[in-house]
Amino acid sequence: MTHVVEPITTLFEIRNRAETVGERPLSTLAFDWLYVSLSLLLTVGIMMDVWSHLTFGPDQSIFNEYHLLFYGSMSALLVLLSGLLFNNWRAGYPLGIALPQGYGIGLLATILFSIAGVIDLTGHALFGFESDVEALTSPTHLLLFITWFLILFAPVQATRARIAATGQPASFVQSLPMMLAYGCMMACVHIPLMIYFPLGGTQPMMLQMHRPDNDFYGLVMGISGTFLQTAVLLGFALWLVREFKLPRFSFTVAFGFYGLFLTLLQDWQMPWLMFGGFGLMLDLLYALLTPDATRRMRYVTFALLGTIILWVIGYSTFALVEGGFNTFYYSGYNLYGSIAQATTLAVLLAYLMSMPAPQKKLG
Repeated sequence: MTHVVEPITTLFEIRNRAETVGERPLSTLAFDWLYVSLSLLLTVGIMMDVWSHLTFGPDQSIFNEYHLLFYGSMSALLVLLSGLLFNNWRAGYPLGIALPQGYGIGLLATILFSIAGVIDLTGHALFGFESDVEALTSPTHLLLFITWFLILFAPVQATRARIAATGQPASFVQSLPMMLAYGCMMACVHIPLMIYFPLGGTQPMMLQMHRPDNDFYGLVMGISGTFLQTAVLLGFALWLVREFKLPRFSFTVAFGFYGLFLTLLQDWQMPWLMFGGFGLMLDLLYALLTPDATRRMRYVTFALLGTIILWVIGYSTFALVEGGFNTFYYSGYNLYGSIAQATTLAVLLAYLMSMPAPQKKLG
């Protein structure tokens, strides 16, 4: 029972003043769980607000249940981080390093999120609500997206710092809060880019049923979206592989949650199955290759095969749901060429991420 009680009793890491001079505290697993739980509520609130926009059009009031959920969660995060800052400062930590590594940016992000929210709600009260694409390009919404992303990144950075301090890779249980936050981060990036991404939506540009009047426009948008979604999803995965020794099923959790949020967004089961399956296949590939940035060929191979797996699963899912590959109006050159282009991009990303840091000149 001790191993359960101890992390809870050390939720706020407090030491005597003599032990804290110049030393930044490490977060505990219990604190990470509490922070991530509130971040999940924040993410659910925002996703449901976007769902409301997609389903019913612009809001009619700033006091809807979705705003209350995500602004309430953000307020709870602000109180939590402020309380930790105050407690550790009273215990002797200098104010600049009183928060565990990663959570300093989390506190700043919650403050900026609050400011952006006040400006956004004031603008709604004075000028009305955005509609359609306006909601994705609004400057105040962009600031909300950026600060939301930074809020979610805090437990990832905290886990990274804890691993560096202990020298031990995290177990599945220890890394679970980080992977849940990572799934939320991908959902956060998906929202402002959702009109470009072919996978995860109900109206991808490459399908016959959503074929635009201008084929050239449809091809340019669809292939560009393939390129962009690869850069985001494989870029995220490659960064994880470079920075962490991942336990089993890490990608399944992260991409499964990403797909789950997209399912919540659209009331459509395919994203959860599509990205959950992709995460599982990525875990199998990771176990087979054991890639890291110091073994460049394995790292690049992971990027290459991972991209192919992503788009094979994506296109196959649409073909299964919509009734065969005649559901696409792309020619073979466009269909397979777009995957080849995306794979080239992923390989380039892996090559750049695996480049060794330049050595300092002596003397």
